Amino acid sequence: MRKLHSIQALRAIAAVLVVIDHIFSRVEGLSPGSTLFNESAYHYLGEIGVQVFFCISGFIMVHTSNGNGGLSDAIIFLKKRAIRIYPIYIITLLLFVITIKHFAAIYNINFWVDISDSNVAKRLFLMPTFIYGNGWNNILLQSWTLVYEIYFYIIFAFCMIMVSPKNITLLATLFIISIMTIVYFVGGKEDSNTSTYILNVLGSKNLLFFVFGMLVSFSEKYIFKATRAINNSALFYFISSFLICISIMFTNAVSVCGISISILALMYISTIIEINDDGTLNRIIIFLGEASYSLYLMHIFAFIASPYFNVFRLNNNIYCSILSLFAVAIGCIVHISIEKPVVGILNKIYVKKISVITPA
Repeated sequence: MRKLHSIQALRAIAAVLVVIDHIFSRVEGLSPGSTLFNESAYHYLGEIGVQVFFCISGFIMVHTSNGNGGLSDAIIFLKKRAIRIYPIYIITLLLFVITIKHFAAIYNINFWVDISDSNVAKRLFLMPTFIYGNGWNNILLQSWTLVYEIYFYIIFAFCMIMVSPKNITLLATLFIISIMTIVYFVGGKEDSNTSTYILNVLGSKNLLFFVFGMLVSFSEKYIFKATRAINNSALFYFISSFLICISIMFTNAVSVCGISISILALMYISTIIEINDDGTLNRIIIFLGEASYSLYLMHIFAFIASPYFNVFRLNNNIYCSILSLFAVAIGCIVHISIEKPVVGILNKIYVKKISVITPA
């Protein structure tokens, strides 16, 4: 099985793009013209990052689906996904709520998030909302993506019960697209690509990125399994940068119904070109990929603090760059000190059958 260093590199790129989006756009939104790009440009960087994350999720689930399938494997799969997603998410959520309440009380700041006990309880389990218009009310700004991830995992686990591992991709694809079609014809529409309203989730075009990731992985695993990836780190970084720039510069020209063709191409390229695990730069990027989930969650603190900590009146481009690096560093520390050991302990306790799976 491939080492997937290129997939880890994509994770690192996606996480950094989301961090840049949130920190720079927050400052730019409050002081228009003070950073290199406008607010919408930063949001598009974050959108690219999310699209890459969704593609990777679809890819990894198929790539790591071994065993005989059935109920027992589906239960193990869901346990691993829950252990991967929930502990660090819940820790981040509760810490964020405590921090917000503290600063709101001391500095009399009216934050826009609903941090009432009832809303915290609702957001704790990453369930979709069933009231139209309430899908915007996520406490952690970026946690809407996790609701989509959970939905995809449930579908994937259901398909594991129904068919053999080789046929999961086809059944999951049919299942996702069928539900999207039903939602469309019953009048459900995507009010926002970030809404967690139930019909929005079930009918969202975001799900197509999971599907594409699965199809790419299926192709690599079962159709072109004899093909070996080209080990060329410089070529991978060059093509990745090129495709991301193309996606940014020619948004409308390279997108179909909101689906960026450049990002789909980037996902496919990652299966053809591999990066080496030698060299300082490669090792740093691979590590950032491994730490990407903690980085993705924990940067919310830098985001919320960004308007208040430029005490030295630095140029906003410099200030946001420093704050972004700080957010990345905090995410790495949390990954090493909390996420990794907690996930390891919980897997030992709750996952009885240990299968050979690349960390996802």
